[in-house]
Amino acid sequence: MDNPFEQINDRLANIEQMILDMFSELMRQDKQKDSNILPEQIDFLTRNEVCKLLQITSKTLYNWGARGILMPTKIGSRIIYNKSEINEILSKSKFKYINK
Repeated sequence: MDNPFEQINDRLANIEQMILDMFSELMRQDKQKDSNILPEQIDFLTRNEVCKLLQITSKTLYNWGARGILMPTKIGSRIIYNKSEINEILSKSKFKYINK
């Protein structure tokens, strides 16, 4: 009969390897999630850039945020707007804007 301590050590080694494999798999999945979000796909604009683009005042932009029309994102002290949300709002608009 084998030494019971050797059996315990073997089992512990197997458990340790399983945990390492699961951890590696989780890390790989996290990296894949992060790699799906490419910097080119996410484009943010500042308040001033949004106002210039839409030709609106900062007060109007603030009111749109308060009414839930165009919600800003706050990162630290910076206020930014997702460009894809702006494009979505413009595409759903009843009026077509032509920049001359």
